[in-house]
Amino acid sequence: MTSLHFHTTEMGLEELLRFADRNSMAHGCEVRLPFLNHELAEFVFSLPAQLKMHEG
Repeated sequence: MTSLHFHTTEMGLEELLRFADRNSMAHGCEVRLPFLNHELAEFVFSLPAQLKMHEG
């Protein structure tokens, strides 16, 4: 199980949203979270790991 999959399914999106919110406020940036689109998330989780990251 990848870290992204674990954090999204096991820990829930609430923690990820909180991190994004705090980081955006700390740096004065507006943040959009496109992975909240369930079709995009399902597509990303269906991809093999080697297509998501290459050399780190």
